[in-house]
Amino acid sequence: MDNREELKAYDPPLAKLVKEIFGETDWRYKRPSQRASRAHLKGFDPLDTPTFRWPKDINDFYLKYVKEQAKKKKEEAAN
Repeated sequence: MDNREELKAYDPPLAKLVKEIFGETDWRYKRPSQRASRAHLKGFDPLDTPTFRWPKDINDFYLKYVKEQAKKKKEEAAN
């Protein structure tokens, strides 16, 4: 679904809920690259913003989990 008209045709109950929640205004979401005004970003430098990193213990746990799952899958395929 790319717009409300497509949503209305595809899923009328969901379209009704969207209308109840958001109303029927002219405003529609636009991707940042398609927005004409960037005044709200004046002075913003993305290179100066913090970056997200998973904590080491969570990342280590995830990598261990992925390896275990791959091993299980390989063992199941061998049987």
